[in-house]
Amino acid sequence: MQLSVIIVSYNTAKLTVQTVKSVYRSVSKKSKLAENFEVIVVDNDSHDDTLKLLEKLQLPRLKLYNSHENLGFGRGNNYGFKKATGQYILFLNSDTIVKRGVLEKMIAYYQKHAHDKKPLGLLAAQLLNKDGTFQPQGGDLPSLWTVAATMFFLDDLPFLCRFIPSVQHTGRRFDKVEIEQKDFIAKGWVAGTAVMCQRDTWEDEGGWDENIFMYGEDQEVCYRMHQAGFCHGILTGARITHLGSASSSSANALLGELRGYLYFWRKHKTKNQWDGLKLILWLAMLVRVFVFGVIKKDKKRADIYSQGLTLVEEAVWSKER
Repeated sequence: MQLSVIIVSYNTAKLTVQTVKSVYRSVSKKSKLAENFEVIVVDNDSHDDTLKLLEKLQLPRLKLYNSHENLGFGRGNNYGFKKATGQYILFLNSDTIVKRGVLEKMIAYYQKHAHDKKPLGLLAAQLLNKDGTFQPQGGDLPSLWTVAATMFFLDDLPFLCRFIPSVQHTGRRFDKVEIEQKDFIAKGWVAGTAVMCQRDTWEDEGGWDENIFMYGEDQEVCYRMHQAGFCHGILTGARITHLGSASSSSANALLGELRGYLYFWRKHKTKNQWDGLKLILWLAMLVRVFVFGVIKKDKKRADIYSQGLTLVEEAVWSKER
């Protein structure tokens, strides 16, 4: 099998069906890939009819699995990988729509650059919003400076943002012109929303870190692969619509992001770096609570950042690292 597409779903029945259908529609019947790909759906014990609806599609090479528990993103995808037989693996969110020819383009890019001096690790599709506009993803690898730039919105400063490395390339740092002008945009890390890797590479590098339930696992695996000599980036001509955060809330996203940073630093950084991270996150949450609670009078956002502040304070006072 040339390609295995792995989709993890959790209470997103209609969206998952839409995503699966889009995968099959995206592959031309005249393509070499037409009979040489499989789709693996791992359902994280959803409470809707995801698997029943998928069974009714009766699509060839569609493999369905019920994990019987909510494994989260990393464990769910690793579960699917163990069932996969493809030479290339595409990890795909359940709230995406794959455009025609995308899968062939991504595989062709790997084949074209197979003998590059610096091997290609993770190749991400260019994400689109529902209205067709470009959706930012990825950024620089996590460090005290890049996290601080993101947490204190330094990467949103007019003009200067282009010269300030940050974990999240969003806001003013997001360059739409670059997407139109380049075939490939190198990134320190790319999002796990729609990302491809060669099977052998993924096996050698150990896959997703299963200690991360959700949020930050893409940064962590890209860091490990970067340390091993791989580069990552976005193939701008391979475009996939991402409907966005279908199974998470803003509070979950923030808390997941903070937990991801704390875990990453415990795993990969020194004690001094760990202490520095805690200070940065604590100050950032404190400032955001003040800005949104006192100045902007946005109680909902202030409450979310208050939860973040509590989470960081627990890490500050904890003796564990």
